[in-house]
Amino acid sequence: MKYYDQHVHSSISDDCDTPMAEMALAAADAGLSAVTFTDHCDIEHYVTGEIDPGCYDGEARRAVYEDARERAGSRIETLFGIEIGSANHHPDVAAEICSDGFDLVIASVHNLAGLPDFYTLGREGRLDDREEDVRLLRRYAEEHLELARQGGFDVVGHIGYPLRYIEPRVPGLSLEPFRDIFAEALRVMIEKGIALELNTSCFRQGMVCTPEPWLLRLYRDLGGELVTLGSDAHEPGLIGAGFDEGADMLRAHGFERITRYIDRKPEFDGL
Repeated sequence: MKYYDQHVHSSISDDCDTPMAEMALAAADAGLSAVTFTDHCDIEHYVTGEIDPGCYDGEARRAVYEDARERAGSRIETLFGIEIGSANHHPDVAAEICSDGFDLVIASVHNLAGLPDFYTLGREGRLDDREEDVRLLRRYAEEHLELARQGGFDVVGHIGYPLRYIEPRVPGLSLEPFRDIFAEALRVMIEKGIALELNTSCFRQGMVCTPEPWLLRLYRDLGGELVTLGSDAHEPGLIGAGFDEGADMLRAHGFERITRYIDRKPEFDGL
């Protein structure tokens, strides 16, 4: 089957050092059919949790993308996307950014309202209390419902993101106690034609899957069919990593096809 990596970062993102052109060529070397660059735009800064007016420079991003697409040439289809964070905290700002001619818009909940990124909370030792973590996870679930109701994007990215940073400190927590909240969020996503991402970084890092398998099954049982694969690669050698495992997991949970986006319209390929 053809593989399309639809969650890849470059040096436009603060947490990646590799230029987009190099990442595109690495994707071609990995044998992928297409790569979509979804560099971060967290409307609230990941360290402070405060609004970041420098989050998005559309002209600069487009110039870097066009250079990467030209350098990759016919070796691989190179597409232009974005991973937007804090969209549900600033819907008008998010709507303006997301209208800027992308092939794909991923919306991710990296931080809760009034707080920095879960990554920062972990580094600051603020995820070490089980009762507080459970409260944060409930808020995380509620923000996904809020995000789904808002809409205006194509895919929800890596549901379960905070567990990446909670699990090493407080093992055994899950989003499953908030199943009812997520069920409603998934219903809204299905009604609006919003896809669910299986983020394959869990397979290479030995982390909890995002989403957890029960949530993937719930989405399918509710009638969800739109699923994407994304490596969340921040290094050239990680592009497309875990895709065989991800495809196997999707098949095991009843999915028959994978979704990819061009000009924000879904296309399908059999699993």
